[in-house]
Amino acid sequence: LLHRRTQLLDTVELNQGWEAVGYSEGKDYATLTVQAGTPCVTGNQTSAGQQRVVTARYVVGADGANSFVRRATGMGWTDLGFRADWLVIDYKPNDPTKELDMPEAGQICDPARPITLMRHMGRKHVRWEVMLLPGETAADLTQPAMVWSLIDRWVKPSDGEITRAAVYTFQSGVAASWVKGRSILVGDAAHLMPPFLGQGLCSGLRDARSAFWRLDLILGGLAEPDLLESYQKERNEHVTCVIARAVALGKVLCITDPQEAAKRDAAILGGTAPAIPPFPGLANGLLHRSVSGAVAEPVGQLSLQAQIKLDGQVGRLDDLTGSSWVVLALGSADEFTLDDSQKAFAKQLGMRIVRLDDEDTDFHGKYHAYMNALGVEALIVRPDFYVFGASHTVQDVPGMLDELKRQLPLTGQPNKTKATANSN
Repeated sequence: LLHRRTQLLDTVELNQGWEAVGYSEGKDYATLTVQAGTPCVTGNQTSAGQQRVVTARYVVGADGANSFVRRATGMGWTDLGFRADWLVIDYKPNDPTKELDMPEAGQICDPARPITLMRHMGRKHVRWEVMLLPGETAADLTQPAMVWSLIDRWVKPSDGEITRAAVYTFQSGVAASWVKGRSILVGDAAHLMPPFLGQGLCSGLRDARSAFWRLDLILGGLAEPDLLESYQKERNEHVTCVIARAVALGKVLCITDPQEAAKRDAAILGGTAPAIPPFPGLANGLLHRSVSGAVAEPVGQLSLQAQIKLDGQVGRLDDLTGSSWVVLALGSADEFTLDDSQKAFAKQLGMRIVRLDDEDTDFHGKYHAYMNALGVEALIVRPDFYVFGASHTVQDVPGMLDELKRQLPLTGQPNKTKATANSN
């Protein structure tokens, strides 16, 4: 989906088969030296080994666990201590319609062989992840006969083909810095976690949304580069908490001692195991706080995504409002007003004010039910869908805007021509 979308955008130049080999910075730009490999896909004929230099206002390192950008800029790495070798098996069935006696996703807490399994892409792609036991090697477990023996309770060689069997080392860690000069890290370049919560890709997507609404303001001349400091504060703290949860779940799954496994099973089946904590929200960064400085729900939580009717169109909120700041307010248009300064600030941000005044706008009633359950009449939602602020009465909206303006000072008039950000 991302690849197809990228191909449709005339603002994006896609170059495949190039490797970043050099990085440097000037006063207000960065340069990335890239080298063509084989094969190399570009609009022109390119020979292997050819180099060229890309100049950009910012370089975004979305380049994985062994990130060149992170290493070239010296951002550093903090190992959070989890390490385990697992065999990943990808399988393609001959008949995608044939039912398999396995759940859509699950963890098998068997001390003899912990296993994670999932139907990765509907019925066309199944994945198993199998933990290596002490003394086993990648060479042992990737032998075809061994791979089939590990999954023969579900499928046989006559049922389909194994498309990949590779051993990965599941790790936990986080970059010491996420922003340095003209470089920014997102995704696995910024953090690694074991896959037990399924949050690696999800966290990378959150990084991208969080970084790019800030870059949009900076490149448009509306905000100073130090706005990126709040990106690191928010994402580092949030993802470190998510990694801790993933590691904790992994430790539950990875028990290989039969006696310890029996204690674990008894606690889970008996209802005495510790409760699963709620998924963390943002607790730091660009958020509205109480007088005491505390962040109270729903601030820092993801907002509701539901259908509304706006400007005569029906659709999900973000499809109709775009990647913008949004004020969601219950009640009619005359229940709060903005002064000229607040209106100018909202216009600079491209903010949309959605007044959920009747059943015509919130025709399923989802937003009324959501906000009534929270005990609020107004929300300010960020472009990455996190709630910046919430108020019990719509009359507080102007005050929340003033607080947002204090935390997000804009520089004035936008650039006539917005600079671009190249991604590595």
